Amino acid sequence: MLEVTLIEEGDKGYPNYLKGSGEKVYRLDIDVKVKHLLLGRTFHATVPAGFVTDGLSIPKILRVWFSPTEDGMRAAILHDYLLHVWRKGNPPPYISCRADCDRSFYRAMRCYCGRFKSLFFYAGVRLYTFIKGEG
Repeated sequence: MLEVTLIEEGDKGYPNYLKGSGEKVYRLDIDVKVKHLLLGRTFHATVPAGFVTDGLSIPKILRVWFSPTEDGMRAAILHDYLLHVWRKGNPPPYISCRADCDRSFYRAMRCYCGRFKSLFFYAGVRLYTFIKGEG
């Protein structure tokens, strides 16, 4: 079970880019270890306590079938964290572009979910990346 605190819009720490969206975000209360696969081996990444994430970013229409806080939450936390450190210019050595962050999300999803769900969410992430023009 993940230990997170819900942050409402207007609370300290709510991300500026989500203001006005009504989306829920979560602050990690403890460090979160996330499994992901790389070159056929399982690695564990640690996302530090205090990091803020929106979990799985799922369009409202799809929330009938998928919850933003279900199986893939750890993968989403890793993805949000890798994007954060990549944008700040301090990513781990295996991250050199947005596509690397997205691939790490897929590899983490495979540790927690089946192939179909992992591919479905990975395709959504890549589509969003394409629309945003981030490669």
